[in-house]
Amino acid sequence: MKTWEKIPEQIRTQCSQIEYSMTFTEDRIQKIKTRIMPLLENSNQNKKFALVFAGSLGRKEAHETSDVDAFILFQNKVHKKEQSITKELLSSLKSIIKINDIKLRMASAGAFSNVCAFGDLVHNIGGKKETNDILTRRMVLLVEGQGICNGDFFDNSKREILMKYLRDLQPISDRRPIFLINDLLRYYRTICVDYEYKKNEAGKPWAVRLTKLRHSRKMFYLSALLPLLESMNVEPTQRIKWVQEQFIQCTPLERIILLLHKYGKEQHWELLIYYNEFLKFMASKERRQKLDKISFDKRDKNTEYVLMRDNARKFRSIFLNFIFSVKHWQEPINKYVIC
Repeated sequence: MKTWEKIPEQIRTQCSQIEYSMTFTEDRIQKIKTRIMPLLENSNQNKKFALVFAGSLGRKEAHETSDVDAFILFQNKVHKKEQSITKELLSSLKSIIKINDIKLRMASAGAFSNVCAFGDLVHNIGGKKETNDILTRRMVLLVEGQGICNGDFFDNSKREILMKYLRDLQPISDRRPIFLINDLLRYYRTICVDYEYKKNEAGKPWAVRLTKLRHSRKMFYLSALLPLLESMNVEPTQRIKWVQEQFIQCTPLERIILLLHKYGKEQHWELLIYYNEFLKFMASKERRQKLDKISFDKRDKNTEYVLMRDNARKFRSIFLNFIFSVKHWQEPINKYVIC
């Protein structure tokens, strides 16, 4: 909450959903942790894995209708024993989150559900054997993952992944984190293309997905990209440590708040107001259901769609104005992001 206090008071008063979601998430994670920790400690005698929360819980943006996105990260290769542990723990987690004082539900199986081995995340980055699921797990782990139990292993996993990306900065020099910037760009473009596939080819509900793409997915991407741009303004001797702290200690929104506090003008803080509107929309099951029922060709006649579309445009406009107001970010943007 210390980061929250850096926001100007007149902005904080208009961001009640952000504040509520932060408090709600911390409360639910603590309750889940209290109930599942005995099972984790019993299964984790050799300290070989961590339970990882991603999605809205990982970002501390959850609410009463949020899904729980979780996976088990193992230190070593996943064999039958590890698969059995995973099945048991995720089944227990599914039961725990249904309890009255938690009342959440597990997300459907996806790219960052179930189980993965740490080695799969750091070997063959960008190679033929790497799937979109592996890319997703690595990026989700880095940018928004919250580790439950075995915190040292979880934090060290993030450090090791970052060291793999930042090897061009070693030995200490004035080099830039180009490898990580490029892979972040690759992931963001992948989820944009994935949205088009799900809308056009798979026939899945598209409107809520698009709303997320325009808000939380954009926040995810920029909350990772902007600290990497800012790292070029950090002394080379401190650069790797500084990047690691950003990704280990801060949620996506906290990273943006810290940069707004450092460089933002008064009008730039309004992007939090528009993000608050998005979170308020996501917290309403009724509004999301209405949005998912509209047809693509009639979208501009739907009140909910138009509201969130316009909200996204204002959110993006202020974000871009903020980014291009920081002069020392422009050179790396031109060199490494645009071309």
